[in-house]
Amino acid sequence: MVANGPVYGENHRQIQVADAEIVPGLQGNVSIQLVSRGDENAIGFSLLFDPALVTYVSAGAGADAPAASLTVNDSQAAAGRVAVLLALPPGANFAVGTKEVVRLAFKLAASASGTSLVALTDQPVKREVSDAFAISLPADYISGKITVGALPALAISRTDEILTLSWSSWASNFVAQEAHVLTSSSLNWTNVTVLPVQTNGQNVLQLPAPSSTRFFRLQLGN
Repeated sequence: MVANGPVYGENHRQIQVADAEIVPGLQGNVSIQLVSRGDENAIGFSLLFDPALVTYVSAGAGADAPAASLTVNDSQAAAGRVAVLLALPPGANFAVGTKEVVRLAFKLAASASGTSLVALTDQPVKREVSDAFAISLPADYISGKITVGALPALAISRTDEILTLSWSSWASNFVAQEAHVLTSSSLNWTNVTVLPVQTNGQNVLQLPAPSSTRFFRLQLGN
């Protein structure tokens, strides 16, 4: 599946699908980024994906577009198409730089393998970037891919009185849990209250080293 349409010079702004890694059978996020020149107010695009491998779940404004109005047309999601319109308030523009404007949640089929293309295309909504006066602006449109990932592994290390837990940053929907004893019941496990910090591609959290036996695991969050 390859998106057709106008492609402009590399010095222009871009709308790009950031590559993502999702575990088969689980849900993950795909980020849509705007490489902004500082004069963009609104964007529109459609995403094309393989519905046999990828199921659309939901969409929301990205981390850099909290004040934007988002409209999603998911009526063709079962056929592998989702359309998005996003606009800032009248007169507002995105700041210069790479901005996450939309975040979409997808679930990967349990049988998925390899990679699956997520393409920017023009149906049912045409790709377009416009300024605060609704004037169309040239842009490059760059598709991305979802890579099938393995379940994240939890690494544990101790330095003096500090216990460090870490796992891959792409597994942002997993949380660290702890238990004092191992049993068949999940009721013994509780979420670690310290929040991880992303460092060098890892989610890293540090705890005071426990004075008694403690067990840790990663669990898919809600």
